[in-house]
Amino acid sequence: MIVPVTNLHADDFIVRAGVDVQSVDNARNATVEALEIKEKQTVASLVMAGEIASRYVRFISDASYINRRFSEQTAQNNDLFLGSAALELGDGISLFYGSASHRAEELLIDSLLGDAPENLDRRSVTSGTLGLRVGRRANRFSLYGNATESRFDSNGLNDSSRVGGGLSFHRLVGPLSTFGLELSGYSLDYLNVDSVSFDYRRASISWETELRQLSYAVNVGRNSIGDGSDSSESSPFYEVGLGYEGAVHQVSLTFKQWLTDTSQGSEGGGSVAGPDGQLSVTDQYKMRKGELSWQSSFVCGRCDASLILGTESENYRREKQLDSEEYAVSMGFDYRARRTLIFDVGYELRQVDLLVGDDDYDQANARIGIAWSEVFKHGRFRLFVERSERKFRLGLDDYTQDIAGVSFDYQLYRR
Repeated sequence: MIVPVTNLHADDFIVRAGVDVQSVDNARNATVEALEIKEKQTVASLVMAGEIASRYVRFISDASYINRRFSEQTAQNNDLFLGSAALELGDGISLFYGSASHRAEELLIDSLLGDAPENLDRRSVTSGTLGLRVGRRANRFSLYGNATESRFDSNGLNDSSRVGGGLSFHRLVGPLSTFGLELSGYSLDYLNVDSVSFDYRRASISWETELRQLSYAVNVGRNSIGDGSDSSESSPFYEVGLGYEGAVHQVSLTFKQWLTDTSQGSEGGGSVAGPDGQLSVTDQYKMRKGELSWQSSFVCGRCDASLILGTESENYRREKQLDSEEYAVSMGFDYRARRTLIFDVGYELRQVDLLVGDDDYDQANARIGIAWSEVFKHGRFRLFVERSERKFRLGLDDYTQDIAGVSFDYQLYRR
């Protein structure tokens, strides 16, 4: 468990080192008691989070370098990079602009087996973009090109190379709103599968408005995927967002539908908790995601409550047996007993429906923790317990996992 960096302002940049030591029952998520193992897991991390910016250059990071060691599953010991880092060149009015980024995330190899160490693969994505802006601030055209490489640690079947670009137009409508048009596309080649590639195209219009406490954005159009044969898929594209920022309550609502593939997945929104593109095939699919989040301090001045409702679905072009739907609810509550002492509890429930077959399952995770934020200067100490349960509809492969641990992290640098 990596302790997140919190209380960052927009222009903060923090380097933090930490270590977690935890005792894990049923570390392999075994469904038979005789196969369960108990082990100690140690995770050391170096985290860089925030941004460093000047007028024309901005570095943004939410990245961790992680060292994992397992007392029983020593073959799974690893050192790896997770998270994202990006370097952006140019400001909002520069004639030329560009960016280079790298991100890495862990995914489930088999969504039915849970997040045991041997069931995790890492997707690493490196991307570069160059662009040209023409026009005034009120009416501006942008022409850009980009290239992306995706690699997997274990499953090379989905390694890919992508090249594309686009043309966009944005017009200010009054001081608070922006209207936009965009045409974009790319070609993607799977590197380790002969003659497997496809082209993606999208056309959309957008509207954004930002008020003092309320903001909303709508981007709608159509996208299509074709592989050079008579078979192709076209569907509506949409991305809708609504946000409210009050003194006590903060609410956000997002919906998105687009076409993607098993190499790119949800494009940075992956989670080991549920499906994010099946890794056993090379195929394209329609992704739908929706999320409603609410945060509030209405209970008391020292309390923070949160609620997140989410849904996600994948509908494949050819491999229809992999279609899935996922529903999730997550609740959290923090209580600051003192400025440096915080109690936190959380609960998350996910329901995953595989639309073909009987392997549907529910996943529940609960946690309780207590943290001292200043054990000594810039140091933080935390005790926690967690419990995970996965229950299949047929009841044949159910399992539970209990974790008790302690973590410590230290702020090395803050800017």
